[in-house]
Amino acid sequence: MAALTYMAALPHLPLLIANHPSRSATGLGAFGADSPWEIRQNIDTAPQVYRGMEGAPGHQAGALAPDGSRAWTPRVHLTERAAPTPIPAPTPLAASIR
Repeated sequence: MAALTYMAALPHLPLLIANHPSRSATGLGAFGADSPWEIRQNIDTAPQVYRGMEGAPGHQAGALAPDGSRAWTPRVHLTERAAPTPIPAPTPLAASIR
């Protein structure tokens, strides 16, 4: 907590993002390096420095096979996905400020 308080007082604030608690969990409800409660306490201590936790949408542990292995079969094949929406060409800066 002292380190977060110190960093929050710096003229140029750092950005801290914790690992998702499930990354170091040893079992259900057995968190390792970071627990959800520690993350909440850190955010409350220095919200302008400690911004939360990393992670993609969803929970990757849900993709584990019933035997606990990392076997995974995608639900949607790449050929079934919609084509990406084309990105429009950027407007030249000079034309946008006239």
